[in-house]
This record gives sequence, structure tokens and C-alpha cells, in this order.
Amino acid sequence: MTTPHSSRAGTLTFEGDFATITFERRIRHPAQVVWNALTESEHLARWYMTTARLDARAGGSIDYRSGPAQYHVTGKILTWQPPRVFEHEWNVEPRRELPKGEKSIVRWDLTP
Repeated sequence: MTTPHSSRAGTLTFEGDFATITFERRIRHPAQVVWNALTESEHLARWYMTTARLDARAGGSIDYRSGPAQYHVTGKILTWQPPRVFEHEWNVEPRRELPKGEKSIVRWDLTP
């Protein structure tokens, strides 16, 4: 059963043992510019403090080191449809401040 909980911060939906957080934002830039910000290493380094390597294709991989804590994020690219849909796994190995690690899926849907 799905139970949505909404706020200005986003929508949280529970389905069994899983949760989905959905955010919708209006950004005053063309979809291609936003796509580049999400998928190109030099842009990710500027706005997301991430050193990124992407094998930019469906079935490819991501390898990020993010933020001051340098979380190591890895995953497989599940959907690659430039410049509209980018979906990938978000896997973080356990570490002291995140003892269970993290396994998620991140999806970006861009519409003009």
C-alpha cells in the first residue's frame, strides 16, 4: 500500500519496506544545461563538491567522491536518455558515521 506524505520539501511515499522521496523543482535553464550539470564531471565538482567518473551509457557506471566527508558512491547507470532521464544506483559502503551503508536509486526526469 502507498501512503504519501507531502511537504514543501518533497513527497515521501512508503511501499512495504521501501520509501520514495520525490522533489519537483522549476529551474530557469534549458534541459540540456541542467543535464550537463548532472552528468559532467566539471559541473558536478562545482555545484555538488563531487569528483565524478561516469561511463555515460545505460549499463555504465558512476563513481563519485562527494562532499567534505568524501563519501564514495558507486553504482550502475540504469537509464540514460540524454537530455531527459538519468537514473542510477547510489551505493555507499558502510563507514563509522553510516554503519549500514546506503543502497538507493536516484532518478532525474527533466522536462522543458
